[in-house]
Amino acid sequence: MLARLDDGRLTVRSVDGGRSHVVDLGPYRSISSVALDPSAARVAFTAVSGSGREPDVGANKPGDLRLFVAELEAGHVRMLSKGYAHDPAWFLDGMRVAFHHSRGVTVVDVETGRECDSFEMGRFTWGPPSVSVSPRGGRVAAIKWRGDDRKIAVYDLANRTLTIHRPSCFHYSWASETQVVYAGGTSISTLDVVTGKSSLWLTKATMSGVVSAVCELVSLANMNVSHHVGSPVAHAGRIYFMTWLSSAGQRASAVMSLGYTGSDLRVHALAEGARMLRSFTLLNDAKTLCVTYEDVNRFNTVIHQGSLFVGEHAMAIPDGFAPLPRFATPQFGFHALPAADESVAK
Repeated sequence: MLARLDDGRLTVRSVDGGRSHVVDLGPYRSISSVALDPSAARVAFTAVSGSGREPDVGANKPGDLRLFVAELEAGHVRMLSKGYAHDPAWFLDGMRVAFHHSRGVTVVDVETGRECDSFEMGRFTWGPPSVSVSPRGGRVAAIKWRGDDRKIAVYDLANRTLTIHRPSCFHYSWASETQVVYAGGTSISTLDVVTGKSSLWLTKATMSGVVSAVCELVSLANMNVSHHVGSPVAHAGRIYFMTWLSSAGQRASAVMSLGYTGSDLRVHALAEGARMLRSFTLLNDAKTLCVTYEDVNRFNTVIHQGSLFVGEHAMAIPDGFAPLPRFATPQFGFHALPAADESVAK
């Protein structure tokens, strides 16, 4: 399923051209963090309504963003939060949503709006909280900022305990109920959220193979190559990630994956020159990879850098506070995923 905003209308349609729904969001402003529920029947989003104050990055004011849920079939929209809200993430049962509430994360019942749980992490920040729910719904995670550093905060719903883990993290994804994979700039590692143990997953030797594979496919000399990796996503026995390479003024980017053991490298999408890969998302059909492309010569700011939500996680706006602009026209590529291997979640 795809969802995007055009002229105050939220259009949600299936990738195969089947079902399509349009929800009128004309009364709402600063629409952001669009998240499709697991059944693809509802969309959670944050926005400002009525006389509410819009976010002001320059003045460091979050504004009056609230959490809403739209019923796609009926087109009804209702408010779920009376206070600040951003970055909603659905539980797999579709009955609860977790979202950032300025100083922490709140979990609410979608039907009643009742608060089920809440935890504090610290002061408001413009950085992405990156709220997520573990595969079985036993934990909620988010990114806690300490100055310019980011830490993975994990809340255990059963024990009502919050753990701030030590590794610095830019992007992360749940690999199982007790393990996440995360990117730290030039490497990808795994973290056991129970023991706190962190292990390097993308080793130096494996990264060398990643660089060589990309250089062979594009006109990029495999020498003095600088690289960056990010956006790891664990799915069906593989870890998908993005890599950006540059050498002597040339640039290339790719979406790749490796088996969970670090073998069987595959390239799923590739771009070079001015056309670069911006982000990717595994669609909620679990069979398709959607990649967003952009022209790096176009002007982009921290506000205007995302206009599409794809899939079941609120991860399509990964960098900074980014309301969905109504004028952006990103390009998308769709790529079939390989056959599922043995599941990572154990």
